[in-house]
Amino acid sequence: MALLVAEGMTNGEIAARLFVSDATVKSHLTTVLRRLGLRSRTQLAILVNNTARQS
Repeated sequence: MALLVAEGMTNGEIAARLFVSDATVKSHLTTVLRRLGLRSRTQLAILVNNTARQS
């Protein structure tokens, strides 16, 4: 899901791709952001892209 956020997809687009509800996407993203200590989807996208470059 984080990769899809990094691609710039909306919650609705992610939900359709993963065959889940918008609410499920929002819930999971909220949990991911909280666990990583991030405040926004933008920070998550930056983290994903930076991590991908290091690999």
